[in-house]
Amino acid sequence: MPKSLCVYCSSSDRLEPKYYAAATRVGEELARRQWTLVYGGGKTGLMGAVARGVKSGAGRVVGVIPEFMKMRDLEVLQKPIVILNQDGYYDDLLRLCERIVREKFMHATIQGKYAVARTVEEVFPLIEHWSHQPGDAKWFQTK
Repeated sequence: MPKSLCVYCSSSDRLEPKYYAAATRVGEELARRQWTLVYGGGKTGLMGAVARGVKSGAGRVVGVIPEFMKMRDLEVLQKPIVILNQDGYYDDLLRLCERIVREKFMHATIQGKYAVARTVEEVFPLIEHWSHQPGDAKWFQTK
């Protein structure tokens, strides 16, 4: 029975070359194994590199693009997200988010999409004072 692999990764074109090289190798290996790639359908970033790797080996590629992603403005998330970081439980996740931005896998505006509370008492004022203002620096709080 033929196998397929769904790949979801960065569409950023601003990454270190080593990431594109690894993504291309993944695609080449998929083609070598005669597995089908199912991915986000884009030609940019790591997803594009995986697809090109598959195609270079004459492999099969299936692109899937959700309807909402066809719009130019991808501001799909329009609700507040508050991370309750009790006793530093999510510190590693927050460091990962910082690295994702630092290494350019996502734009820094992602950090304006969520707020961090340390106590239950901090959660509700953050939600109540939330406004959908892209890049609103006061919304993003990690310290």
